[in-house]
Amino acid sequence: MKNEIKLQVIINVEPLKVWKTLTEPQFVRKYFYDSILNTTWKEGSELVFYNDKQGEPLKLVHGKVLKVEKTKRLSYTVFPEDAMYDDVINNHLTINYQLQDLVGKTQLNILQEGFATVADGEKRYQDSVEGWNHSIPIIKETAESIEDLF
Repeated sequence: MKNEIKLQVIINVEPLKVWKTLTEPQFVRKYFYDSILNTTWKEGSELVFYNDKQGEPLKLVHGKVLKVEKTKRLSYTVFPEDAMYDDVINNHLTINYQLQDLVGKTQLNILQEGFATVADGEKRYQDSVEGWNHSIPIIKETAESIEDLF
């Protein structure tokens, strides 16, 4: 079984717009299945993605913020709320984003890892591949549509 998913995309905007797309709830909602993001982005803090189901929050995924270097690097763990296995750190996957400034463009490198050691790793790998295939074009489109920040 594969342990990681590696992706790379060139986005035709500066890193700050890509960063906003990855970290601000109004943008995350566009590519993460209309889910609402709740976190402080402080290292060690909780991260929760949820949907609004008839006025009630329905938690979808939670995790922990591991690393934050604004406009450069972001890392956090994820665990699905509907999982039929234990919510222990060994069952959390890790998502790493690295942004490289290419002068007016950004190279976004994504690494999602831990599939070989988590419960139901093969299914979670396949689900994640499908998820990224859905999300990557929307991340690019969203970042490129953010109005000038200055």
